[in-house]
Amino acid sequence: MLKSREELMELAKATYIPLLERAARRYENNEIYLTVDSTGYECTRIEELFRPLWGIAPLLRDTNFKINVSGKEMHVCDFITKIILEGTGKDSPRRFDREVTDLTRIKFSNQCITEIAAYLVTVHFAKDMLWDPLADKQKEQIAGWIQNCAMVALKDSWPNNHYWYPVISIEILRNLGYYDPETEPYLAKTYTALEELYVSNGWYCDGKDFGRFDYYEAWAHHTYTLLWILIGNKNAPDYVERCEKYKRRTEEYLQLYSHYFDVDGGIPAYGRSLSYRFAAVSAFGLAALVGCNIDMGLAKNIILKNINYFFSKSLPSDDGFFGCGYLYPSVRFAESYASDGATCCFTEGFMCLLAGEDHPLWLSEMKPLPIENGDYLVECPVNKLDFLIQGEKDYGGITLFNNSIHY
Repeated sequence: MLKSREELMELAKATYIPLLERAARRYENNEIYLTVDSTGYECTRIEELFRPLWGIAPLLRDTNFKINVSGKEMHVCDFITKIILEGTGKDSPRRFDREVTDLTRIKFSNQCITEIAAYLVTVHFAKDMLWDPLADKQKEQIAGWIQNCAMVALKDSWPNNHYWYPVISIEILRNLGYYDPETEPYLAKTYTALEELYVSNGWYCDGKDFGRFDYYEAWAHHTYTLLWILIGNKNAPDYVERCEKYKRRTEEYLQLYSHYFDVDGGIPAYGRSLSYRFAAVSAFGLAALVGCNIDMGLAKNIILKNINYFFSKSLPSDDGFFGCGYLYPSVRFAESYASDGATCCFTEGFMCLLAGEDHPLWLSEMKPLPIENGDYLVECPVNKLDFLIQGEKDYGGITLFNNSIHY
């Protein structure tokens, strides 16, 4: 059982090295992907390369954080820089959009910026490792390509949590000194659309017309609003007001969400993208980092138990990784948009490591989970979401009643 940040750091590093080496091998050798993303083959490659980056920033200052690339040892920072420069180079044979046409650009841009956002989040938290060493010409190449991709996605985004990816990308580019005033009216429209997804009591719907309600509450809507607090434009007139609004919503949501976890950290599986696994706890770490009023000891216990649950209970795929599925490989269990690299979104759970070893999240004594304190029957307070969460202490497990909330 994981007990500390130090143990989690070691687990993350041990997970990342083979994961990145597999991505590097496939990338360098142009290997065939067996499970392809519904938006296209090129996006499958981009997913495997960039989805692992969500939680990687705290590890990059380790000088021994190296992987094998084509028989040569390379620091992970150097590999990340290599692929982003090759993917955004105008005449590069590995340019990400080399196969994109006018007919496919919108779809490609929406999926691509979903993955590239993870790169920019990593740049934001490890700027001295990934950005400052670059030449000005290289920075302009990367920023210009991403800005164009983000603008296409921003103007015609899929109407759900996907709005956040071009927003995150544009806001981080602004922080890096690459700001285009043309984005402002589109950003304003997008922020309005995101706000319209909020229902009440800390809950968002993921899509128009009272859309879906599932894990995307935690690993998208709350995770990305909390990320926005860390990367958003602090000079915006409504920045402070929005920060407080986002924090209050997360606090309310996590009060109910903490009842989802059983004694060993497991959680009732429902909704989409179950292959993302412990991305489900990413909101707890970020909530602690931005200063939400939460029980740090409880958050620590949930994070460590849930991550430990998947590493101790899962059957890996043939190549030794978390494949499409939940506790074992099962492609038919996953959605049509899942690819070989899609499952790497589980690394969102490692974002809790952004809180340093002296943060109250890690200094706090672990507090018992609600299930360890006694039985309960909790009803979702949102009108129309008539579901119950039952916890039975003697049984040690959680039951979620009424999965109709998924739609």
